Amino acid sequence: MEFLCYLLLISLVWACVHLLITSNLLRRKAGGTILPPGPRQLPMIGNILALGTKPHQNLASLSKTYGPLMTLKLGRITTIVISSPGIAKEALQKHDQALSSRKILDAVRANNHHKNSMAWLPASTHWKFLRKVAAIQMFTPQKLDAGQALRGEKVQEMLEYVHENCDNGHVVDTGRAAFTTVLNLVSNSFFSFDIANYNSNFS
Repeated sequence: MEFLCYLLLISLVWACVHLLITSNLLRRKAGGTILPPGPRQLPMIGNILALGTKPHQNLASLSKTYGPLMTLKLGRITTIVISSPGIAKEALQKHDQALSSRKILDAVRANNHHKNSMAWLPASTHWKFLRKVAAIQMFTPQKLDAGQALRGEKVQEMLEYVHENCDNGHVVDTGRAAFTTVLNLVSNSFFSFDIANYNSNFS
């Protein structure tokens, strides 16, 4: 029994030492990147505890200490927080190309959706082309007006479903009904048929 306790203690000490060494190595490796100042980070969780239950208030108080531009580590993700309207305007207007990309999730990379989806592509010529196609083929007033009858039909179907349930004294799950309506609207726009049914358990 004592042997198991010693083994557990040695394992915990080894894990803590390994964690500290790894975090120091990662910090040194990232030392070449100049980042704004920020609060001291804890291993593994970074500055998550500094956010507290009211992040907006805690970020405001942290900005008084570290300035309007500061670095926070949220778990393993390095986050730059801008608390000044002037710096935010400069970042979003003058440096929008450098800051417009987003973190791509592993689930999106799994089937290479990040290479073809307008939502995940960085600001590039391919992204601009897709945005132009979407603006011309999908979001012009003429295209939106063409789908007005379909939108009216789907909303009418939802209203009939709600009236039918009200007449029968049944409870209506409004979130599910709205989701089914939107799903059928999108599926009709692209495939010309309904995917979901209001009375189905899968909608």
